[in-house]
Amino acid sequence: MHLLWRTISAYSDGALCLGVFRQLELAEQAKRDYSAALRNGEIADRWAEQAYRPGIDVDADLRTVSDLRCREILPSQSKVLVVSHVEEAFGQTHRCFVAICGTGAAAQREERQINAQRQAFPYYVDIECLRLDELVLQPVSAGDRLRYPGS
Repeated sequence: MHLLWRTISAYSDGALCLGVFRQLELAEQAKRDYSAALRNGEIADRWAEQAYRPGIDVDADLRTVSDLRCREILPSQSKVLVVSHVEEAFGQTHRCFVAICGTGAAAQREERQINAQRQAFPYYVDIECLRLDELVLQPVSAGDRLRYPGS
């Protein structure tokens, strides 16, 4: 599994999950599609201006990670749960993607594992449900999901 994400200034928000893809080629195409949609004005870029980051370069901010733990994902699944560890301190939000899970039970085990570790800063665990192989053009940040449940 390959997770496509966008880095955001920690003073503005945490990292944004843009999708989970079965094949790296699909993730790379999604990266190009997201960048083109912003450039062409098809979608508004809520993060065009970020605290302490002048001159945002979206292409440089798009990343793919392929080494996350994958738990209980069946080949026929259409949705997965992305588990993240989010720390908030000193006006910053840091989001670290931990695992991609195919079941709620697997995501809860990941959450318990994170909670069992000693944390230096205030944190929470974010679990985001995404459709596999589908680009999220208007991602909702972990902080927004916490502040505005159901968003």
